[in-house]
Amino acid sequence: MQMSRWRDFLRVPSFAVAYSVNALVLLAFALWMFFDLHFEFFLATLKHDLGIEPIFGPRLWNQYGWDEFGPHLALLVVLDVLAIGSAVVVVYRLLYGRAAGRSLRSVGLVVALIAIWLGLFQYWRFSLQEAGFEWNLRRALPEIKADAAILLAEWPQSDGALPFFGRYMSSPQDFPRRLFRGDEPLSWLAGIYKLDDGGLRFHLFFSIKMLEYHPGTNRPTSYRHRDFTYAIEGCTELEPNWFLVSYRISRTP
Repeated sequence: MQMSRWRDFLRVPSFAVAYSVNALVLLAFALWMFFDLHFEFFLATLKHDLGIEPIFGPRLWNQYGWDEFGPHLALLVVLDVLAIGSAVVVVYRLLYGRAAGRSLRSVGLVVALIAIWLGLFQYWRFSLQEAGFEWNLRRALPEIKADAAILLAEWPQSDGALPFFGRYMSSPQDFPRRLFRGDEPLSWLAGIYKLDDGGLRFHLFFSIKMLEYHPGTNRPTSYRHRDFTYAIEGCTELEPNWFLVSYRISRTP
């Protein structure tokens, strides 16, 4: 009786079960990309710290640690194990399983699933993240607008904190129009600029996009900062006077 239970436990899942698990993992990755604003930064950090694509300098895990990236890493390990394990079972059933798992229909399903996996990580990933980024930004906009109202009423001259942005550092002598993030956990707002037209520019963490507020009839424009030119590539008006702006950055000749 005990041996029978062990055989049932160790039995290789069917093609349908393994395929379903793999498809669900694929869906989980897609949802993760959409809802998690730090997904791309986490992957870049992981590649950097593993020496695959070193782009940042020192190890970022030492800076952010388990509190910031631990849950991301745990989720990635779980999804990878499920994805690889279910893929192995799918291939095994396709080659050595029952006739239903070795049919032409099963081969077509496997090819389609492989194509979707490749498409997600090679082509659709960034579009999905952009859509998720804008969706999250629209949801957070009321809180960002509350922070903006505080700053527009009186621009800070010393360090402080905002309800949504968190702690900031102010340097009126060196950077009179800029607020830097303080020693806060990883966020998706990196800094705030005061604009010449009385508006505000929110720098979005690990993104070339900016969230901008422009009063009256003013709208975002291309600009130069130090040795770089920021040329507008796209602009979406989230609400009246609030814009999500994409810039193409190039070094000024």
